[in-house]
Parts: sequence; structure tokens; C-alpha cells
Amino acid sequence: MDFSLSKEIDAPAAFVFQAVTDFERFETAAIARGVKVHRRGAQSDAAVGPIWDIRFLFHGKSLDLTLEVTDLVAPDHLVMAITAKSFKGRAMCRLSPGETEMTEMTLSFMFEGQTLSGRLFLKALEVTKATMEQKIAKRMADFAQETESDYRTTV
Repeated sequence: MDFSLSKEIDAPAAFVFQAVTDFERFETAAIARGVKVHRRGAQSDAAVGPIWDIRFLFHGKSLDLTLEVTDLVAPDHLVMAITAKSFKGRAMCRLSPGETEMTEMTLSFMFEGQTLSGRLFLKALEVTKATMEQKIAKRMADFAQETESDYRTTV
């Protein structure tokens, strides 16, 4: 299962990249939503290597994931490997600078079932893909608004 979403952000790519790689900010937001987050290793931002163990309820079931930053090129992109018991995937955030101080942020997700239960889980997710995309688009819009506001206060 693959899907991709884009959002224009009124801030330079370098500034948006700093916001995208502010991992502590995302950890805090996830914890506020009831997600259990454990970062392995040092508390460094904007580097390849950080790993998180994450547990949350998804449709009433506990889901355990491991996220690992596998590729990071400032201010171009960030790639994370996603590993679960029955599936694996990849999340990519790509930033494309515009002619002005606008930046297009594209989030792409790719998932692949590793077991029969993983393939069935991903097949069930495809049924709710439109709803998931709407929720992610809302979070992207909130992120864009916060990032634009933060940028305006620095200019």
C-alpha cells in the first residue's frame, strides 16, 4: 500500500527542514495523543540513526512499531524505515523549494506485508485509506501553519 500527500509551506526549505527534524517536538505531540514513545540512543536531531520504539492503539488493537532514520539530506529529504511484527514500510518527507520562500513538502508512505496477517492488515487499511489521508492532510496543514508562524516570528 502506497500513498503520498503534499502541502505548500510559506517558509524557506532550510527552515522547514529544521522543523521536520525537530524530533523532540514530534515525540511530545505523540505522547500527548496517548502514544508510548521510547527513543533509543542519544537525543540528537537531524542525523541518520535515531530509532524509536512506538506503541499505540489502532482500531482497538495495540500496534508496536520501530522507526529508524535511514537517510537524511538537509534541506532536501528525510527517510524513515518502519518495522512492525507483520509488515514493514518506509516514510519519506521531501522538501522542494519554490521560486519564492515557498516550500512544497511531500510525505510518501510505502508499506509491504511480511506475513499473511500483515498483508490482511494492510488490505484492511486500504479500505480506510481516504480517511487516513484526510487525517494526515489535516496534521500537515497544522504543521504548515505552525511552521509559517514560527518563521514569521524570526524574520
